[in-house]
Amino acid sequence: MKKLILIACLLIYSNGWAYNETNLLKLKAINVCQGCDLSGINLRDTNLSGANLSDADLSGAYLRDTNLSGANLSDADLSGANLADTDLSNADLTDANLHNANLADTDLSGADLTNAHLSGANLRGAKYCKTKMPSGELNDDCEE
Repeated sequence: MKKLILIACLLIYSNGWAYNETNLLKLKAINVCQGCDLSGINLRDTNLSGANLSDADLSGAYLRDTNLSGANLSDADLSGANLADTDLSNADLTDANLHNANLADTDLSGADLTNAHLSGANLRGAKYCKTKMPSGELNDDCEE
């Protein structure tokens, strides 16, 4: 009986730890996945430019070297996600949760980070140019 209960618990709780395959197929088919569960997914080196991922759960996702330029990530949960070397230029990250995310060497040019939660985020080497910062001010630190 104990083994049966343990197996049932593992089956129930394991679904909460991984992304939903149907959501991934939807994203690949139409570049839209609003409110989807894509937690823990590996989308390294994927072209998702212009994707609508607003309110999506991308916590713990591996998005290194991904093209998310012009993507709508407003209200998305990207906590603990690896976004190193990712193109987030002109992306909408308003109210996004980027707590403990790795944004090292990420291109944030023209991105909107209004009210984004960046506590514990690694922003080393991130590129800012006409980036709207969490407090609403415009960071115009453009390199020539």
